[in-house]
Amino acid sequence: MKRAALTSRLTGLLLLAAACPSAGLAQDTLQPYQLVRSLQLVQDRIAAGDHAAMPMQAKLLEMTDAR
Repeated sequence: MKRAALTSRLTGLLLLAAACPSAGLAQDTLQPYQLVRSLQLVQDRIAAGDHAAMPMQAKLLEMTDAR
């Protein structure tokens, strides 16, 4: 239950960061370990059958590639 809440919060935070007009600033605020942890959580959700997390995975991979 706590993991699901944490995953939802991280996903919401990343969606807000991605929607921010200053996308460069949003990418600078996330540390590399935060990107990796977020990607792991999103991939866990995809493996559990949550196909709605797939766009977030693409966005996280894009943010990782940009660094």
